[in-house]
Amino acid sequence: RQRQPEVRIRAVRRCTLVSDLAKIKEVYNAAWDKNWGFVPMTDREVNFLAGRLKPVLREGLVWIAETAAEPAAFLLVLPDFNVAIKPLRGRLLGLGLPGFLAHLLGWRQLDRARVVALGLKKSFRGRGLEAVMFARALGCVRQAGFRSCEASWILEDNTPVQRLIELFGGRAYKTYRLFERPI
Repeated sequence: RQRQPEVRIRAVRRCTLVSDLAKIKEVYNAAWDKNWGFVPMTDREVNFLAGRLKPVLREGLVWIAETAAEPAAFLLVLPDFNVAIKPLRGRLLGLGLPGFLAHLLGWRQLDRARVVALGLKKSFRGRGLEAVMFARALGCVRQAGFRSCEASWILEDNTPVQRLIELFGGRAYKTYRLFERPI
């Protein structure tokens, strides 16, 4: 943080979400442009996703890093609704419905958060911004009452993020594979 005084790291709030969307889109499209299967997000897609995410957005779980000239990075953490959906076992009407509704209506607190995205523009990588953002978000995760946090879909060649997660006590417990074959 001291080595990068020109970079400001702040939480995205519901009241600033609309103004921050263009910055988040810019970082997203720049950070993932070399990933396999990447397709840039449009303004319409970003607005749609923001509308869907706004009701579940928690203060202190979305962070943005920026300089006076440009956005540098963003981090998105959400409550892990997979925990609430799991008892439904693929059926909307079943024995798991009351538990799901309790989570949906806020009567029962989810105990796990999920790091959905952490993206940095190439020129800002390796400066420690991701560690500062991660530390601040994890502090807010603990303060909000979550007992665990899962980071999702990290490419196996993304060793900087893997090391960051290990630094904070995380471990890999699941591996997904994609295979490609012409038909």
